[in-house]
Amino acid sequence: MSIVIQGVAKTFTGRRGTAPVAALHPVDLEVAETELVVVVGPSGSGKSTLLRVIAGLEAPERGTVRIGARDVTAMPPGARDVALVSQEPALFPHLRIADNIGFGERARGTSRDEVRRKVTDAADALGIGAALERRPHELSGGERQRVALARALVREPAAFLMDEPLSALDAELRLRMRIEIKDLQRRLGVSLLYVTHDQHEALALGDRVAVLDAGHLLQIAPPRELYERPGSAFVARFIGALPMNLLPSGDAGDQVLGVRPERVRTAPADRGRVTGRVLTVEPAGEGCLAHIAVPGAKERVLARLPWPEAPEVGAETGLDWDDGDVHRFSGADGRRTG
Repeated sequence: MSIVIQGVAKTFTGRRGTAPVAALHPVDLEVAETELVVVVGPSGSGKSTLLRVIAGLEAPERGTVRIGARDVTAMPPGARDVALVSQEPALFPHLRIADNIGFGERARGTSRDEVRRKVTDAADALGIGAALERRPHELSGGERQRVALARALVREPAAFLMDEPLSALDAELRLRMRIEIKDLQRRLGVSLLYVTHDQHEALALGDRVAVLDAGHLLQIAPPRELYERPGSAFVARFIGALPMNLLPSGDAGDQVLGVRPERVRTAPADRGRVTGRVLTVEPAGEGCLAHIAVPGAKERVLARLPWPEAPEVGAETGLDWDDGDVHRFSGADGRRTG
């Protein structure tokens, strides 16, 4: 079923003597039926608050939350028919894996035979069928997270919510689990709203990606569109393996010009669009990454280059790019202008 959020806002009351904190400004977001949408943003952007409002763990000040055709805004968590998987699997250490997976179904009064069937099907779907008689301490981190997913799966919810479920895993295991989650979501054909602070994970997983900053939804789009046509300077810097270079432009400095590091190339110092001093050059896969100080730029300019084009550290170098690789943003509010 779809998840539809309309005008949802949330403010947390500050401690005595401190001002209230606006965690979410009015947010509109829709996850279509069978769609996987990822919400990404820096710490404190409101990602987890948004998920908790949908799950019913936080009450919004205003706005509505709909799951399918139902308005669930005032419903308690257990009545919303959504499954929440968080960073910490929170398994019962004394129970077998089979009992951990089936705990919620037994509590709801599901028959023993039906619980057994659901547990077996969910465990087999996630590749942990051989671990059903073991205890949580006998499993790896990835296996424990699969148990948490299986526990959510047996509920057969209308929609899934996931709050940074892979953040405690190592890089290799995160990659494997990303593939498994996306494959599982496609096979089940369910709506999934996934929260992460990792923009690479967001681009790899999402059918669409929503970027939050300071409680504002800045842009929601397919991964390729976010990368190739960011709607603001913030999105341009946040999305991508490397942040987009931003340079002042215009006579009054009222425009900002953006270029991806992989689109920058070196040129003779007297022939580049800009000139800067090379601060350092570091290995980056098959090539290198040059950090260049350019007058007027707030940040170092990054250039991802083949090793034969690596400039000398300390040298002055020109930087060039094609007109088609340029993004333009307003210097006042950072919104895309071209």
